[in-house]
Amino acid sequence: MKNLLAIMLLLTVSSSVGGVGKQSRSGQSPNRGQFEGVVVEHWDGNKSDGNIVESNGKRYEFCLACPGSVNDSPKIVGGDDIREGTRVRVTYANLTRSRDGRVYYVKALTVVNLSKQPGTPKASDNTSASPLVIGDLKNSDVVMGCSCSLSTRRRSNGKYVLLSDYEKKNAWINIDGLDVKLTFVGSTQIRRSNRPERRGDRHTDKWAARGIEVQVDYLVAAPATERKEYTDYETTMTVTKGARSQTIKAFGACGC
Repeated sequence: MKNLLAIMLLLTVSSSVGGVGKQSRSGQSPNRGQFEGVVVEHWDGNKSDGNIVESNGKRYEFCLACPGSVNDSPKIVGGDDIREGTRVRVTYANLTRSRDGRVYYVKALTVVNLSKQPGTPKASDNTSASPLVIGDLKNSDVVMGCSCSLSTRRRSNGKYVLLSDYEKKNAWINIDGLDVKLTFVGSTQIRRSNRPERRGDRHTDKWAARGIEVQVDYLVAAPATERKEYTDYETTMTVTKGARSQTIKAFGACGC
């Protein structure tokens, strides 16, 4: 009798486990979903086609043509000319969050280009596309020693919108809440290069990162002297990221 009860119990447990397994395989993955929003960043490179979409205050990153398996590329409905400003609806799987919590990485299954759908407003008329935001750097310790610094305040109080090393190899700027490293592109100056800077002299520096261009127009407010080893500037800084652009006034200095 005891052996019979043990066999019946074993059969019951095996049946329950098998039932759960079948339900799990046939059920939809909890890591699936859908969002609708506007492409705020788009890039091409290394055979990939990447996008970041802003939806309800969150940002989702996915690719349209991923390196590797063909299965990594989603189905596109309504035209594949997806660029910044395009409104899309994305069905996704495999949602993961970036370490800083600012972006969600997803595997796009289907991407619908809503800008091509009848009755859908053009992306250029869509007011939900967020404006470009230039903010204070979160980490102001990226440059040590002699440097160039810019702030929207005449007295920075340690808050900077742009920092660069004195040799102009790299600079850092905060765009849309993220600190971004820039690479120096070039400089032009409206003065004879064989004399020190004077009050009223002007020059322009250009920086770039992936999908980002930064131009800073400098006006010398107070040149360096024997007692003051830095030059004060008044500047106009223009930042372009895709189809969005922002221009601000900033004050700062270069020196030691």
